[in-house]
Parts: sequence; C-alpha cells; structure tokens
Amino acid sequence: MFKIAGLIIKKWEHTRANYVTLLRLLIGMLALSVYWLGGSLWLVLVLCLVSGALDAADGTLARKYGI
Repeated sequence: MFKIAGLIIKKWEHTRANYVTLLRLLIGMLALSVYWLGGSLWLVLVLCLVSGALDAADGTLARKYGI
C-alpha cells in the first residue's frame, strides 16, 4: 500500500492547479473536522464556500495551462 502511495507522489505534477486542488481538499477536511467537533456551523459554511471557489479556480487553471 505504501509502495503505491510512493508511486503516486513521484508522479505528481507540480502545477498550480494541483496545489489548488490539494489546498481545496485540506480546507474540505478542515470543514468536516469543525463540523464533527461541534464547531460553528457558520464556519463550516464559509469553509465549504471557500472550497467551492477554489474548485472553480482549479478548473480555470487546469484549462489555462492545458493539464
């Protein structure tokens, strides 16, 4: 299993779109963590909106750079 993860990481293309995707996923996981820990629902909503906006930016960057 770790061997497969290592291969995936080695094949990772260092592009802006991929970094935006990674940031979007981290923000999404943060939103889930805040929700599960009983945090503010407004914070969860804001984090989800930011994640959605980054998803749009990711698609734009991918099309711009032909990824």
